[in-house]
Amino acid sequence: MVGINPQRLCEIRVMRKMKLVQLAEALGVTKQAVSKYEHGKSIPSPHTIEKMLDVLKIPRKYLLKKSVEIKSCSPLFFRALSSTTKGHMEYANVASSWGYEIICEINKQFQEYTDFQMKDNLTIPEKAMEVRRQLGAGTLPIKNLTDLLEKHGIYIFVIDSAELNTDAYSRTINGVPIIVLNKHKGTSVRWRFSLAHELGHLVLHKNLSVEEFSDRNQEIEQEANLFAEYFLMPSNAFENSIISLQLEELVRLKKEWGVSIAAIVYHCGRLGLIDSSKLKSLQVKIGGLGWKKVEPLDDELEFEMPQKMKRLISNQFVDNNSFTEFHDKVRLPLDEIERICSIPEGFLAKYEVNEMRHQGISSDSEQLTLFDFGGDFNA
Repeated sequence: MVGINPQRLCEIRVMRKMKLVQLAEALGVTKQAVSKYEHGKSIPSPHTIEKMLDVLKIPRKYLLKKSVEIKSCSPLFFRALSSTTKGHMEYANVASSWGYEIICEINKQFQEYTDFQMKDNLTIPEKAMEVRRQLGAGTLPIKNLTDLLEKHGIYIFVIDSAELNTDAYSRTINGVPIIVLNKHKGTSVRWRFSLAHELGHLVLHKNLSVEEFSDRNQEIEQEANLFAEYFLMPSNAFENSIISLQLEELVRLKKEWGVSIAAIVYHCGRLGLIDSSKLKSLQVKIGGLGWKKVEPLDDELEFEMPQKMKRLISNQFVDNNSFTEFHDKVRLPLDEIERICSIPEGFLAKYEVNEMRHQGISSDSEQLTLFDFGGDFNA
């Protein structure tokens, strides 16, 4: 097929959070025309392509890039599945797929993922402890969970979306485990719980079909929450760290274990350290202090930002031509690469300016030529 890759147009529209009608109006064409472009039923004119580049702010070669072949993919483990719109699911899907795509382009030899092996008859709390053992985490508080998971082959990306109704989601693409965190949601301790929750999905539910995940969504989410709870607060070590359940002690425990006060109190109830009446009393007291919305230390404990992708990308720039090579391989919009890979805003753009000056290019709206893909697009 000759022309742009229609899947790329659809993906960038989704990532720019534009509806079909919004893009159509910006391009000066009909909604039906854009739909045909995205389904490969029509090729936009050179003039329309130039407008696409300007409106969507994309690299010249982005629309010509082949799609990455996905041979196997787990369900998109996504909380609040029933209340999530189709557009938000599309955004979550593209963001995780782009993360995988960046990995493919810059890291041909994937770091081996710790494929957790355990007996089927273990309970979820026992599986959480077994995962800790295989990660070499022992039973003490994990100081930096993001770093621990990245060191064991899990790739962590970040989005910042007020519209996306989830703290995080995960999936495995072609055997590569990916977690996407939404920084807009919550605090550093909520971030850590989300990481542990998604790790639970990758461990407990990796063999589920899309249909099974959809049918059992609430049950599966509860299982991931239970895994996260015991993974972050192993029973014996956690219990031995508690002096009392006074409010100031709860704040200390939050700092030590890196989990919210609400989660600590709930876990104490699950472990039988307090009875149901004491649990309810503590929860009422916490609510009266306004801690259900903002807890002590929320503005002090720092987010454990991912570092792996930032390192992998920065390692690409070894000489004067390295950015050009990197950009030619990846071809995704630089601002989106920066966002999902936790790279400082503008870091890649300054290299792009130098590249354009070197090549004598004034802007990215230079007219695209038709391109022969030599076959059908991969899904």
